[in-house]
Amino acid sequence: MRTVLCVLLAAGATFGLLASREPAHAKAEPKNQLPAAVVEALTKCGELDEFNVVAVDPQLLDTVPAGRWKVVARQAVDETEDRQRIAAAVQKAVGDSGLMPDCILQPRHAIEVTHDERRYVLLICFECSQLVVYVDGARRQLLTISSDLKPLLDETLRDAIAKSKKSAEGDGAAKRPPAAGIGP
Repeated sequence: MRTVLCVLLAAGATFGLLASREPAHAKAEPKNQLPAAVVEALTKCGELDEFNVVAVDPQLLDTVPAGRWKVVARQAVDETEDRQRIAAAVQKAVGDSGLMPDCILQPRHAIEVTHDERRYVLLICFECSQLVVYVDGARRQLLTISSDLKPLLDETLRDAIAKSKKSAEGDGAAKRPPAAGIGP
């Protein structure tokens, strides 16, 4: 009886190990990594391509960016060095996050890139550590992101927000406070 029990346990353990192993031909996909096409768009974006950092208001619906959030301010990033710095920071923040989403997505930042006739939008909520990847308007992937990128995006947006405020004051439009975490 004891021998039968040992054989059954050994067989069960072996079956469990074999069942949990992936086939040799299966390619392990990193769970929290930007898609290769997005990395290429961020890092190889040329002079004719569009590269913007955007402040969005999660409370106001609109058609831009990615079909849901109203743009509060948009800052074009034209210098190659600045684009590379933002691209590297995005990749590091996604790779280093190791976080779990904390709440419902309420993004206040986005990065828009147009490259090789494709439009990529990275919608970012630092409050809940989420980044949503959109390609040509379709949602493709949900990732987690660390807040290390936030100061760089805020710095990039400061001038655009100041211009937006001056424009609103000049037009006699009602003042709206900037999105949380962004402003002079």
